[in-house]
Amino acid sequence: MSRKQKPPKEFKIKAAWDPEAQVWYVENSDIPGLMTEAATLESLSEKIGTMIPELLRMNDPEFFTRHRVPFRLVGERLEEIELAV
Repeated sequence: MSRKQKPPKEFKIKAAWDPEAQVWYVENSDIPGLMTEAATLESLSEKIGTMIPELLRMNDPEFFTRHRVPFRLVGERLEEIELAV
């Protein structure tokens, strides 16, 4: 996010499930540098909530005129099931 760009109403964060590592991770985000993983979506949301202020401070110090920063975390997980033959 550049200084000239108006911040979004809410930051969008897409999480995906890694079946091999058994973790949720940030696949895509409006926040530059946001990369993390956790065992549950709830844990991932908590981690993201602690990371956002520091990342915004590093990326755009003027953004701190706001007191609240909404973010939308959307998780996507593909599962397969066996069908009885």
